[in-house]
Amino acid sequence: MNQYFNFADWIVILVYLGGIIGLGVWFGKDQRNTRDYFLGSKNIPWWGIGVSIVAAETSALTIIGVPAFAFADGGNIMFIQIIVGYVIARIILAVLMVPHYLKGEIYSPYQLLEQHLGQGPRRLAAALFLSLIHISEPTRLRRISYAVFCL
Repeated sequence: MNQYFNFADWIVILVYLGGIIGLGVWFGKDQRNTRDYFLGSKNIPWWGIGVSIVAAETSALTIIGVPAFAFADGGNIMFIQIIVGYVIARIILAVLMVPHYLKGEIYSPYQLLEQHLGQGPRRLAAALFLSLIHISEPTRLRRISYAVFCL
């Protein structure tokens, strides 16, 4: 057996993977088309949408990197505020933005921007997103590699 993982660790990993698969099957059972996929057949509660947004936007690098960085920094849990901030912001987004999505059959924030502001702001938002995601990923990778190599 691996010296870093004990039996309880493997149980947690297997329960997590089973739970993720179960949730995917349960939420996907009624999907028949693209509208069902993007809008959830309009029958998912706001908290479910908020959790979904958090899960989709929070990268694996953040989930792994923040605890590793905190551990490498002597137990400093200051970076946990990132995850708490994600959750709070996504709940606000779910409450404020999702009604617009469901009312207007909108599949993406870019479509919403185009409907209200035109094609220029939609393209600008998409370009900013792509640029910023390319800037932020190396930072996350560097943070994780620092934390892993300092252990």
